[in-house]
Amino acid sequence: MKAIIDKREIDHRAYLRLNLSNDVNFKVINYLNIKKPTLIDGCYLFEYNDDSLTSILNFLEKLFERFQISYVYEKSILDEIENFKKEQKSFEEFSLKAFKIRNNQFDNIAELELMYKDFERIIISAMQRKLYPLQFLSAFHMAYGVNTMNFSVPGAGKTSIVYAAYSYLKSKGVVEKLFVIGPLSSFQAWEKEYLNCFGSKAESFRYSGTDTKKDDKKANLYSNNPAELNLIYFQGVEGLSRDLLAFMGKHKTMLVVDEAHRIKNADGKWGKNITKISQAAKSRVALTGTPIPNGYEDIYNLTKFIYPF
Repeated sequence: MKAIIDKREIDHRAYLRLNLSNDVNFKVINYLNIKKPTLIDGCYLFEYNDDSLTSILNFLEKLFERFQISYVYEKSILDEIENFKKEQKSFEEFSLKAFKIRNNQFDNIAELELMYKDFERIIISAMQRKLYPLQFLSAFHMAYGVNTMNFSVPGAGKTSIVYAAYSYLKSKGVVEKLFVIGPLSSFQAWEKEYLNCFGSKAESFRYSGTDTKKDDKKANLYSNNPAELNLIYFQGVEGLSRDLLAFMGKHKTMLVVDEAHRIKNADGKWGKNITKISQAAKSRVALTGTPIPNGYEDIYNLTKFIYPF
């Protein structure tokens, strides 16, 4: 038996296409059906994304080895594999540097030392509030990571840390607006901390917990100059999801989920809606002091929020 593997795009979805020779037997077909491929014109199609590509390729190579099938990858797939390996290596290097920052062990990495000095200069100039050394380090870690989670205990200053990271990323043109999804009780704290951090009152807009009409909410979302600080309750996201996507598509946004353990349920409506809109954000931050109250599976949706693709 022989096999050719290439890729196809159907209705904006990516597929690996497996074209087998005519002498394929039922054992091979039964093995293939483990992954439930789609059969079109005698070829087996496996839908994939960045998360599943390696898994499907490993599955196919085990198939070829088990049934002694000679196979050829077309150039499109070889390019995909090579790009994936490069991205994986780049992410591993990035993760190692982020780990070094977290542990304050980057003084021998010139790139990070220069970035830290720049970060320090910008934050000292922009912020009226002085951060404690550990807060400063946490804010630098958040700014470097762009998409991060902070699990500090209550009272550790997570809001100030976010504002420092936001201020730095804003100075670099990465973000320009801040959108916070959280409990109603957090709104006042976010507005108050803005004043304490920057010495001026935030231009803020609350989408929840007020009598604001839906037309006024949409007017701010579609404005050319909307509020800088935007606050919405978890449940309010569903009714405005398309509008929030449009807002983030137009304005470079840092999206923050405060009390993020509330979206830990992977099958929950809140988690799904928020993960969906997070795709349009330029920066994503999850904040909670209780990330895994029931077990490690609780952290899955938080990870999907900061890396939703």
